[in-house]
Amino acid sequence: MKNDYICPHCKGMLNVEHNICFSAKTKSGKVGLIYLNPEVGNYTLIKHASFEIKEGEQLEFYCPICHKNLESSELSSKLAKILQFDIQDNAEYEILFSKVAGEKCTYKLKGNKVIPFGEHQSRYLSLLKFGTI
Repeated sequence: MKNDYICPHCKGMLNVEHNICFSAKTKSGKVGLIYLNPEVGNYTLIKHASFEIKEGEQLEFYCPICHKNLESSELSSKLAKILQFDIQDNAEYEILFSKVAGEKCTYKLKGNKVIPFGEHQSRYLSLLKFGTI
């Protein structure tokens, strides 16, 4: 399945090859690039070795194109939001994922339905006022 990942602000494409690219910032002010796996529910990430991220640390995720914060502030400051366009189904989804390092928690939203992923999915599920699929 091929998907495009899009910034909700500038509508720029975030995926390159087999990764979704973000700029990120730690609470201590360190900045770097993070590449996430585009498979929803796969929590593999790539970063430079010197960009240290502590388990449990909350990051800020930014669009590498327009530099806007991807925080999903309408739901929680601990979630980031991007858009996913499923080319095969010709459908657009909202993707919410945890900004807390080590938290495996992602939600795929379409209309009033949500598909939760990850072992920590229950942490924010109550914030979503949708029915689970």
